[in-house]
Amino acid sequence: MVAGPEAGKTELLAQRACYLLETGLCPTPRRILAISFKRDAAKNLGERVQKRCGDRARRFDSFTLDKFAKGLVDRFMLGLHADWRTTAGYEVMVRSLPVDEMRVWLEAAGVPTGQAPLDINGLQSHQIKKLFDLYSHGYPLPCDGAEVTPLIRHLSRRWWREQLALPPERPSLTFPMLNRLAAFLLRNNPKLIAALRMTYVFRQWRSGQHGR
Repeated sequence: MVAGPEAGKTELLAQRACYLLETGLCPTPRRILAISFKRDAAKNLGERVQKRCGDRARRFDSFTLDKFAKGLVDRFMLGLHADWRTTAGYEVMVRSLPVDEMRVWLEAAGVPTGQAPLDINGLQSHQIKKLFDLYSHGYPLPCDGAEVTPLIRHLSRRWWREQLALPPERPSLTFPMLNRLAAFLLRNNPKLIAALRMTYVFRQWRSGQHGR
């Protein structure tokens, strides 16, 4: 569901979930999955269904997109190719790198053979951040699509390789990176997709932003 703020999305989704659970249209052991972009929206939706449905609400899962993606990666990590598998016990980077560190990394990362060095002199902070985000998690894994240039492939894979190799005590993956890993995992594991569809016969998507 896509609608603007204060449009009643949470209430409508809660009513729909309760209807499915109470009428038996979503029978045991099937479940309902609700995905929200914001933590407070996911929490609010879950609480509304719990208040109205009691024990039946145990079969209603309300997650943020980030939490759902992380859960998939944590549970099915072995479904990822070894080159893209994170270390067990990894920590999430809850804050982006400082712009100065982004700049240092970009300057030190090098470029593919035969390509001119990356020139970032004169770029402002917001431009550095935009460039770094593009290289670090801007493209679907394994960064080999037709739209991916040799430079993007080189920098993206270098960043991922370095982060995946970090020890557990070092925060290594951002939530956008976990989203990329989860999408990669699903694309390469059709049996996992089938299992999720069998478990979650009803799926709700809540977005408070137009066009998302």
